[in-house]
Amino acid sequence: MIQSTVSDAVQLAMDKMQAWRAEHGMHFEIQNQIHDAVMLHVPMDEIEETKYMFHHTLGDIHIPLGPDKYFTLGVDIDVYERWGQKVKE
Repeated sequence: MIQSTVSDAVQLAMDKMQAWRAEHGMHFEIQNQIHDAVMLHVPMDEIEETKYMFHHTLGDIHIPLGPDKYFTLGVDIDVYERWGQKVKE
């Protein structure tokens, strides 16, 4: 059940990402979502802004656990210039 709940939260975050992209004139493309992961294609000059957006869309989803209890998802971001070539940060 937790995995599908997290997947639902990621889906909600992707809706927020689309709205953020339109509002801020960004050019990233959502490529794929699998369970708790989202793959984006991002212009290099928008990497930092996209990271910020990612933390404020996915990281702000509150998943209820009960009355006045919730949890939020941690956000880990890896940047690859090409498949298998991770950018050193």
